[in-house]
Amino acid sequence: MNLEGAFQQSWIDILNEAESNADRNVAFFEEQLSNLSADRFDNDKWESMVNYIQSVQKSLSLDAKQLLGQIRHIVQGTQMLPNAPSPIFTEDEVKESI
Repeated sequence: MNLEGAFQQSWIDILNEAESNADRNVAFFEEQLSNLSADRFDNDKWESMVNYIQSVQKSLSLDAKQLLGQIRHIVQGTQMLPNAPSPIFTEDEVKESI
């Protein structure tokens, strides 16, 4: 997830407000990222992303492998949204969307 502008400042604020003695390990950052996502995105936002992924059309400038890579990236980000199932798609379903 790439954070810019207000989202980046929110992330910095979250880290600054966290207990200074807290273990800043993977679990800590995943919890903070989950909290940030829950604050920023509606609980059903992942569903509109699934609809987008299912209807995406291949750009003429991309070959199938490049498109598959981009779809996988979008799927990975979508799975981070609140209430999103994991996995959203099986690997075969992702390939079918191409």
